[in-house]
Amino acid sequence: MVIRVVRLGSERVADEGTRIGTVRCPPRGVPRMGCYCEHESHCHRSVLRELLLEKGAKVEP
Repeated sequence: MVIRVVRLGSERVADEGTRIGTVRCPPRGVPRMGCYCEHESHCHRSVLRELLLEKGAKVEP
């Protein structure tokens, strides 16, 4: 599974699949993560990307 970090409210891409953490009330136990920042390099999304990569996640550029 490839993980893609996106800005909340951004346009979906073709065949994107399920977004985790962008629903109003996700089911209990589902981790939530999201960001409203326009530029990933200025917020915690860049830190999240690095942590995921360190753990071996496949992350889209």
